[in-house]
Amino acid sequence: MTDSKLVVSKGSFTTNTAGADGGAIFGFTTDGIAVTGAIFNGNRATADGGAICAGPGTPVTVTSAKFLHNSSSDDGGAVAVEGVEPAIERAELY
Repeated sequence: MTDSKLVVSKGSFTTNTAGADGGAIFGFTTDGIAVTGAIFNGNRATADGGAICAGPGTPVTVTSAKFLHNSSSDDGGAVAVEGVEPAIERAELY
């Protein structure tokens, strides 16, 4: 099986809900998740990552994104990543 990178550019994710991880996005790929210029508003996860949750070893890069009023019941109200440090630049978190 071949992994593929999940790329989001200037998307908007609003009031999504996950019954587990990743209210708007859940990814589990060694090629990673890249988000640029997106808005995440009011997303919710009942476990980890209100807006974004990345599975073990999944690299995450977030650039110039806005996270507003996202929540989770466990880790990462905005972003939860397991096993690697996310690269987050010029993001606004509210």
